[in-house]
Amino acid sequence: MLGSLTPAVEKAITALLPKVSASTRLKLIKFATAWKVTGLEGQLAELTKSLYATVANATAADAARLEAARQILDLSQDEAAAPTKLLGAVTAQVSPAFATGLFDALANSNAKNLGPVVLAKLKDVPPAARPAALKLVLARPESTKAFLDAVEAGTVRFDVLSLEQKNALAGHPDKQLAERARKLLALGGGLPDPNRQKVIDELAFVAKKIGNIEAGKKVF
Repeated sequence: MLGSLTPAVEKAITALLPKVSASTRLKLIKFATAWKVTGLEGQLAELTKSLYATVANATAADAARLEAARQILDLSQDEAAAPTKLLGAVTAQVSPAFATGLFDALANSNAKNLGPVVLAKLKDVPPAARPAALKLVLARPESTKAFLDAVEAGTVRFDVLSLEQKNALAGHPDKQLAERARKLLALGGGLPDPNRQKVIDELAFVAKKIGNIEAGKKVF
């Protein structure tokens, strides 16, 4: 178990925070929080505001923006508002690398509303980053349910998924989700027709036919 710090040490930590870099401040705040140092609310709010500003700064380097996002999630893993605020930085103009990195960072969030928030943002996500967004959504049962809800409501289509993802949904470990996914996939024609080989075999004779060149010339 952790002990307790003396009032003098707590005061020294609080006084030191404004004088150090943002990354060091983050470490100090985490340390101080673990030791139950009081009076850090203002410092934490200031740091969080600064980090959000970095994420929102479209002219900042992708690496700096992503590091700020990771620090925010490290400070507030359970905060429901964090995913919505962070995804506000994702527009059709951002680099796919930034959007993909942000979705990878959000994988560490414990926010329960993550699935609906990501799905609502999907239309603004650069096409190259959508696989990362969908991977994040389908990685958790609660967000997978949100995806199926969106398909049922008509706000998202199954064709945003790869064939591999569709098959994974149809064979989901959660039997209820798997059954629901299979029903929706069947309605939307999301999986290949199991009889497709039969259809191919039936039409194979067409490819073997030899055309009539002279007749073709006349038609042309």
